[in-house]
Amino acid sequence: MLYGKFKEFSLVEEAIEFGTKYFYDWLKEFQAKGEFRRLYELNDTDNMYLMIKMKYGQEYADKIKDKCLIYRDFSYYCGGTQGLAINELCRYGYTNYTYSFNTLRTMIERMDSEINKHEIKENIVAYRTFSYTHLLEAQERKKISKGNIIIDQGFMGCGLVKETLLKEHEYDTVMKVFVPAGSHALYLDFISRRRNEQEVLFKRGTRLKVLFNKKEFFSNKRNMICVVI
Repeated sequence: MLYGKFKEFSLVEEAIEFGTKYFYDWLKEFQAKGEFRRLYELNDTDNMYLMIKMKYGQEYADKIKDKCLIYRDFSYYCGGTQGLAINELCRYGYTNYTYSFNTLRTMIERMDSEINKHEIKENIVAYRTFSYTHLLEAQERKKISKGNIIIDQGFMGCGLVKETLLKEHEYDTVMKVFVPAGSHALYLDFISRRRNEQEVLFKRGTRLKVLFNKKEFFSNKRNMICVVI
């Protein structure tokens, strides 16, 4: 049974308002109008590092240097095939992409650390869309039933606005996810700039309890409802 109300977002603007309320300060210097947007690496000998150090002091320069790596990891995760490679590695123990194993592991560790610092502050509803066959493979199951627990070994991405998410991605299964306050996740749109997705990225190992799972009649489409536990 779900206790309390869960906020559902009908419009992108509502999702952005939520993101602004709770996540606007996350990597603010690297957002669209931030001073260091698209700065993916900073070394002690770089002219940019020296300029930042002269202008703001070494402590601030070192903070920006560390944030660069976090910004780079999440940007690459959102913007290319590295995100696919990371989730393949986490969910299946291997990846068919040709990235260095050590590079992916380092990204995973930094992303783990960053997501675990943040929580969703309200009860909200989010949505996922995916291949049901891939879900069964990742869970090593032949069937998923009401009451089962699903554990996502990868980073679980969900969209806050169902209608716009399904314009960007639509697979055979749509999952409605009830997200209780306190769940570890990050709102990514200020970094990813994927307006229609309005993505919230959950920590690895997020556990979901299945409340509903049914295939539509005369269709390959399937609807699921889960709650983060």
